[in-house]
Amino acid sequence: TGLVEDLVVTLPAFCGAGAEPSVDDDAKSAEAFLAATGRNERSFARVLLCARAPVDSDDTLSCHADDSRWSSCAFALWCLVKMRPKSSRVKKLRPFLPEFAHSGPPRVRWLTGELLLQLHAEEKTAKVKDATDEEDGALVNAVSQERQAVEAAMSEQIDHSMKQLAGRLQESKSVAQQQQHLVQERRSPLSVAAGDGWNVPLDTALHSAKALEDLSEALSRDASGPEADLDRALAGVEELEGAYHSRLMECRQLEEAYQQQSSILEQCSNEMQEADQKVSEMRRRISDMERDLSATQREAQQQRTLASMDLGAARNQLQAEMEQIDKRLTTLRERAQQVQTSEAEAVKQTEAMAQLKEEAAKLKKRRGDVQQELQKADVDPEAAQSNAARMEE
Repeated sequence: TGLVEDLVVTLPAFCGAGAEPSVDDDAKSAEAFLAATGRNERSFARVLLCARAPVDSDDTLSCHADDSRWSSCAFALWCLVKMRPKSSRVKKLRPFLPEFAHSGPPRVRWLTGELLLQLHAEEKTAKVKDATDEEDGALVNAVSQERQAVEAAMSEQIDHSMKQLAGRLQESKSVAQQQQHLVQERRSPLSVAAGDGWNVPLDTALHSAKALEDLSEALSRDASGPEADLDRALAGVEELEGAYHSRLMECRQLEEAYQQQSSILEQCSNEMQEADQKVSEMRRRISDMERDLSATQREAQQQRTLASMDLGAARNQLQAEMEQIDKRLTTLRERAQQVQTSEAEAVKQTEAMAQLKEEAAKLKKRRGDVQQELQKADVDPEAAQSNAARMEE
């Protein structure tokens, strides 16, 4: 509750019409926190959950006045009073407010009364439409309980404030009486009894002219020494203060220079990072260009090699190999048909067919390679030379 009391003093729940906004940093931080919490529905739901901390899971209020859960409830009620929410947002909490105003600690009762007062002021001009008689009765009962709670809380808070003001007034009166008594004592003359007391030598010395002169000289001599020391001490303090201010100014200048250098360093660092990225990108592009150039050179070399070779014999050999592969594939198809039409066992037929398929796959692969070699060999030497020259440009 100490935190809530400090918050109530820093940011009271109710401010008068002519009250100026607080400029304290703590007050500004608290107002920013309340504004953010009021806008965020999740944070607002947590505030409502804190306000319901004294209520058990079965919606009953069974905790005593010294329970620690009242602290979180008081803080949540203060937040709600400062946020001034609509009645629809505190609909789930509102049935428990009369119980809080009746059974809670003093600060909880007073904050509950202020929250109910705000809700009633908001609903002053609101009208309930399309409500049944039963709903009207429940609403009237709830409003009656809330008004009784508000009146009790406000009356208690006013009585407490009056007692505090009366105590402060009594304390101020006692202090004023003490001060007045001291003033009267200072103004009254010093009464010195006549006779052979301690004042007789003093009166004799004071009424003697020579004694007065001696006393004046002694006072002047005694006063000259401490005053000079005091002047020198003040001069030394002023000198130290001037040196301190000059050092402070120099320190501020150095801090400003440091901040400027830090900003320049950060800017240079960012520029270096951008330059590194550009260099990395340029290196990647150069590497890609070198790779493309190497591939182009190899292709040009292949074209020149093809242009300088006698490809007639190679084409004839490849065509003969192609014909042999075709004949072999035809033979394998015939053997496959024979195996399928034979009356051999199913296992042997399967093994024979697997062998024939494997051999046919190898022949087909070789046939594709031979076709690619024929396409490469079927090149005009002049076209190959021109392609190579164009690639090397």
